[in-house]
Amino acid sequence: MKRHSVISQIGVSIVFSMAATFSNAALECKDVKYGNDDYHDNMAALAIEARLIDGLDGYFNRYHESVVSELCGYSEDDGFTEKMIDTGYVRRSEVEGIKEVLGLNNRSTAGRDFEYAHIKLSDETSLSGVGASNAAHLYAYEPNSKCAKLVKRVLAGDQRAISELELLDLQSESNYCGYSE
Repeated sequence: MKRHSVISQIGVSIVFSMAATFSNAALECKDVKYGNDDYHDNMAALAIEARLIDGLDGYFNRYHESVVSELCGYSEDDGFTEKMIDTGYVRRSEVEGIKEVLGLNNRSTAGRDFEYAHIKLSDETSLSGVGASNAAHLYAYEPNSKCAKLVKRVLAGDQRAISELELLDLQSESNYCGYSE
């Protein structure tokens, strides 16, 4: 009986943790603008998601608030963030984490497509590491190539395309996706 109780508590903890993660995954600047009704809760969620120092408990300080304000364009104090990094009040990794959570990291569409495809191909197929990387590269940077079109089908869950790409990967030694592009 005691084991069942402990397992139930662990399960509930995991569910709440996942719910908190997914509910805060879509934070935007408007959510962390000072004066927003949920400002404090959203900043606490940002602290956790951005992995701020001591942020696991939702802790953030006034310097983090000012960095968010500048990054989101709510502040007229240009250069504040760099000053805070230079003086050690915030870490560059914290600023990068904030940018990532708020979607301000200025990554190219191709870069985001590569990351998405690479992760999905690595996790959901039996492609080699090199094969997944090469296929993701072609998908993102040469979208009209034969391989990219095959990868697009793979990412959509086409089982026949997955088998074809895995077979090409096994047969290939140096050609991307087994094709000579």
